[in-house]
Amino acid sequence: MKRMALFLSVILLSLRSTSEVVSQTASFTQGKPIEEYIAFLQDHKQTSVDYVLGLFENADIVILCERAHPEITQYELITDIIRDRRFIEKAGCIFTEIGRSSVQPLVEDLLMNDNLSDGEAKERILHIIRNLQHSPLWDCTNYFNLLKDVYYLNKTLPLKEKIHVYPSNMPFSWKGMTKEKYAAFYKKKPRIRDKVIAEQIIEKYREIMNSGNTKKKALVIMNYRHAFPHLDVTMGTQEKRIDNVGGFLMQEFRGKTANVMLNSFRVLAGTTDARLSWTALQNGKWDAAFALAGNPDTGFDFEGSPFGSDAFDYYPYQHGYTYNDIFTGFVFYKPLEKHVMQYGIPGVFNEAFREEFTKRHRIKNDQTTKKEIDEMMEELGKICEFGYDDKERMGKSDYKELIRKWLKNKDENS
Repeated sequence: MKRMALFLSVILLSLRSTSEVVSQTASFTQGKPIEEYIAFLQDHKQTSVDYVLGLFENADIVILCERAHPEITQYELITDIIRDRRFIEKAGCIFTEIGRSSVQPLVEDLLMNDNLSDGEAKERILHIIRNLQHSPLWDCTNYFNLLKDVYYLNKTLPLKEKIHVYPSNMPFSWKGMTKEKYAAFYKKKPRIRDKVIAEQIIEKYREIMNSGNTKKKALVIMNYRHAFPHLDVTMGTQEKRIDNVGGFLMQEFRGKTANVMLNSFRVLAGTTDARLSWTALQNGKWDAAFALAGNPDTGFDFEGSPFGSDAFDYYPYQHGYTYNDIFTGFVFYKPLEKHVMQYGIPGVFNEAFREEFTKRHRIKNDQTTKKEIDEMMEELGKICEFGYDDKERMGKSDYKELIRKWLKNKDENS
C-alpha cells in the first residue's frame, strides 16, 4: 500500500469545489520585470535565520507558516533557529499547531528531564507521538525529530535556558473515545479549531509574560492558512470571513506579532484529498528569480520588496490581497526540487499500539480493512521519503516547466 499525499486535507482548507476558487497566475509579459526581483535578491544578503531572529527585536511573537506538514527540510531551518543563542536567550518557547494541548504535560516532563537514558528518551517521545493527535497516528517524521532535537539541546543547557515546546491543538483524548464522541468532535472541530488554538496560545503566553521568566518571546509554528491574518474572501457568490490563528494573535498582541511565509508551492483548483493539483507561485516567476540569484538562503520583509505587491496566489479563493497584506516577510530556504517529504516513525508500533491503532480506525468508522491497516502499520513503522517529482504521491506538476520558461525568457532578452 503506497501512502498518498497525506497532507492534502490540511493544506487545502477544504476546497469545496472548483467554482469557489480563482486562478491567479502571473503572466510572462505582465507585471514587474524579473530583473527587478533578481536585483533585489542580489542586494539583499540577510540569511533566513538572521531574518527570523531579527524580527524578535520588535515583535514578541513570530509565526512561521509551515509548508506541507511532511516536508522535512523546513525543520532543518527551524532547528537552526532554535539552536541559535539569540533564540535561547530571547525566546526559548515554541507553540505548535501539531500536538493536542492535552499532551503538553508529557512534552514538558520530557524536555525538562536530564536524567533519561537514550532509550528512555526515545520511548517517551514515541509515547507522545502515539497520542499526539486526534488522527490514529501523526506520522510526519519531523515532529518526532523536533522533540528529539530540543530534548538533546536542553541536556546541554541550564534549567533557566531550556527550550519549552507547547503543543496547542484542540484538547482531545483517545481514552474512553467512542464512535459517537469522535463524530461529535469532528463535527464541531472546523468551526472552532482556530479560535481554540489561539486561545490556548494566548493563555499560556500570558502566563509566561506574567511569570518571573526574563524570556518573553515566542516562536509559533502554524501550517498554511492558520498562519494568516483573518481573511475576507469570495466563495462562489458568497462573501465569507475566514478566521485564522494568526488573525487572533495579531488582534491580541497588536503590533507585536509578525508572520513569515516559507517558500513553497501553491495548490490549484480541482485538488481533492485523493488528487493533488499544484504549481509554482506566481507562475514560476519567483522561483526563477531565486534560481538566477543563486538560490540564496535568505529572508526579507515583503514591504519594500518587489515580491510584496504581487497578488497573493498562495491562497486559491477569490480576493484582492497582495503578499504584503498577508505576511510580514518571506524566507527562501532551499529550492522546490530540494524539498523532501518524509513520514514514518520507526519503533512506534509495539504490540500494544498495533491493537490501539486498529481500534482507533474502528472508532473513526473509516471502513479501512484489516489488511489495509496491517499494510499501513508496516509502512508507517519505517521512514519513507520522496520529492515533489514523485508523481504517484504528489501528482503531476508543471512547476519545472514554468520556471524554465522564465529562465529562457531572461536568457533570450539578455
